[in-house]
Amino acid sequence: MTADLSLLELILNASVLVQLVMLLLLVASLMSWTMIFRKHSTLKYARAAAEDFEEQFWSGQDLVSMFNRINAHAYDA
Repeated sequence: MTADLSLLELILNASVLVQLVMLLLLVASLMSWTMIFRKHSTLKYARAAAEDFEEQFWSGQDLVSMFNRINAHAYDA
């Protein structure tokens, strides 16, 4: 009796219900990783924007003009 079990054999020899559960888990995993990478890129963009703002804030320029410029850009987006 050989105990040669590969992952593909295990999947193909599993019942239909087990195969459906594995497929569901695979799809859920892919969706989770997609959300993780999207959130990472969103946070990366937000961090860069915050650093740009902080650099401008501490540069010593007039806060009223900075406020007006930021407000103008906020309505453009």
